[in-house]
Amino acid sequence: MNAKTIRVNQVYKIRWPYLFIFIVILHLVPPSAAQAEQPEKKSEQQKQLERYANDSLRRLEYAIQTGGFFYSRSALNIWKDNAEDAGMFDESLYNQYKRKIYEKSVNENLKWFEIFLIQKNHRDAGTCLQLYKMHAEEINVFDKEKYEEMQKRLKK
Repeated sequence: MNAKTIRVNQVYKIRWPYLFIFIVILHLVPPSAAQAEQPEKKSEQQKQLERYANDSLRRLEYAIQTGGFFYSRSALNIWKDNAEDAGMFDESLYNQYKRKIYEKSVNENLKWFEIFLIQKNHRDAGTCLQLYKMHAEEINVFDKEKYEEMQKRLKK
């Protein structure tokens, strides 16, 4: 063995204890700032999901006031998905908005049924009558007598 080989072996023998001490210190040191930010990122993500849910709720209310049935139903489904993602979905609030949408549709279909009868547009009046029946049944406000009376008026 020459002197160069001996020095290399001695250097490696000396470094192992330092490496062991370095690993032990790494385990004892508190987590770094990057690791400490992970819960904050989750809370930021949660805040963003809640913001999306609140925005879609505001759009749902606007859709119910100004839009038609399908626009309102789409807004309701979007709000439901966003609220579920944010963990703030309320089934009773969902049912309340759904009922508002269907009540508005029932009232509009009754109104348009009358308008189409005056215009003698029996095809569109029949469509309104069918929509009235479906949407009224959905929210349990269907009046069979009223429906039959409207059918008779349609056939005249």
